[in-house]
Amino acid sequence: MKNLSSLLAAAGMTLSLCSLVHAGPGIGRSEKVGFADLDVNQQTDAAILYRRIQQAAAHVCSDFDFPRLFMQRTYADCRQLAIEDAVARINRPTLSALARSQEGGQRRI
Repeated sequence: MKNLSSLLAAAGMTLSLCSLVHAGPGIGRSEKVGFADLDVNQQTDAAILYRRIQQAAAHVCSDFDFPRLFMQRTYADCRQLAIEDAVARINRPTLSALARSQEGGQRRI
């Protein structure tokens, strides 16, 4: 499971006012999430950005979105790690607090 976790470790990069959501090393998928139109210090705009990050994570991890039980867990782990990494790299208190409340304070891995 550690090798799988390593494979699925998600990375994001903050570039100016956009972030990249990565499915993980070796998967080769990423998506840019823009937020220049948002004030992420405001709760409403942070929620909009969080939804954008969720959608991008679902897209970059979509190769694992299959009905088989093993793949469902892999998809969920990939998606969660991609979200967590993007939020951490953006590093805004309002967004981070929102993400923690959505996660229930727990990490999948």
